[in-house]
Amino acid sequence: MFFKRAVILIITRIQGFPSYRKIARLICSGIEIKEADEQAIKEFYACVNPDAKNLLYNPNVSNFVAKKGRKSVGFTQLIRYHGNETLYPGYWLFSLVVKFLYRGMGIGEKLTQSVIKRARGENAKELSVLVREDNPGAIRLYTKLGFVRNIIPFLEEKLKQEKFAGAYRRIVMTKIL
Repeated sequence: MFFKRAVILIITRIQGFPSYRKIARLICSGIEIKEADEQAIKEFYACVNPDAKNLLYNPNVSNFVAKKGRKSVGFTQLIRYHGNETLYPGYWLFSLVVKFLYRGMGIGEKLTQSVIKRARGENAKELSVLVREDNPGAIRLYTKLGFVRNIIPFLEEKLKQEKFAGAYRRIVMTKIL
């Protein structure tokens, strides 16, 4: 167990070096971002939410996958919440995931740009994302792409309650489109 943690820590540190990121982007130039097919969606949910049901078709969700050849290496979603029946009205980027060994290669950025492009194409005014405040890599990515911290009063109370209940503290970041 100690050995595995040590290896993960070492790889994570290496992935943070600018020289690694430059080389990795060149090596992984063959990454393709596209709308996720049924198999990619099932594969994603099997990893992150195996109990989820009926997720293959939802008109308010667009799923994107990063592929290296036939292998899925990243995933994200654009979710549209319409009306006032939700705490999250508007357009949201959800579930940005890049497989561990593929981090630092620009895949998360490409996936996020795909969501931004789709939201703009649908004339969304803004795009928001919830991110853990203890995830500086994600915060740097979203900041680089023009997202800024945004406090949504009715949602802020729920986010504070989550932390109080023992969950991670999340913050909202929003990009004006």
